[in-house]
Amino acid sequence: MDLLGIPSAVWLPIATLILGGVLTAFFDAQKDRRALDREREARKDQRSDTLLLKRIEFQRDTLLALQDAIASFGRFTGQMHLHDEQVFRETKEWGKSQLGEEISNGAFAANVLLDKLRVRVDDDTIREQTSRFRLLCLAVGEARSESTSTGALNEAMAVMAPLHERIGEVLRNLDKDEEAVA
Repeated sequence: MDLLGIPSAVWLPIATLILGGVLTAFFDAQKDRRALDREREARKDQRSDTLLLKRIEFQRDTLLALQDAIASFGRFTGQMHLHDEQVFRETKEWGKSQLGEEISNGAFAANVLLDKLRVRVDDDTIREQTSRFRLLCLAVGEARSESTSTGALNEAMAVMAPLHERIGEVLRNLDKDEEAVA
C-alpha cells in the first residue's frame, strides 16, 4: 500500500521505527516516574521513622529525668516536713520558721525542674499524677498545722509509687515502639 506515492516498503519501517521510539520513550518515562515515586516514598518513610525515633528518645530522656526530679522533690519535701517537726517541738508553732538555704534552694530547683519536665511528657496520666504529686509536696511546705502537713506528705508518698509504675510502663512501651521501627 502506497502512502502519498511512497511504497509501503519504505514508509512502514520508518513509521514503525518512529512509533517504537516514541513508545519506548513513553514507557521509559513511566518507569522513571514510578522509580522516582518509590524513592520519594522511601525518603518520606525514612524521615518519618527518624522523627519517630527522635520523639521516642526525647520522651525516654524526659521520663528518666522526671523520675529523678520526682525523687528529688520528694526528698526535699521530706526534709521540709522534718525541719518543721523539729522546730515545732521547740516552739509549738508549725511552719513559721525559715527553712535552711540548702533545703529552700533545693526544693525550689526540684519543683521548677519537675514542672518543666511534666509539661514535656506525652502521657496524660503521668502529667496528671505529677501535677498531683507536685501540689501535695507544695502543700506540705505551706501547711500551717502538723496534721495538714503530715496528711499532704503521706498523700504525696502514696501518689509517688503509682506514678513511678506508670512511668516504667510508658518506658517499656517506648522500647517496644522503638524496636518496631528498627
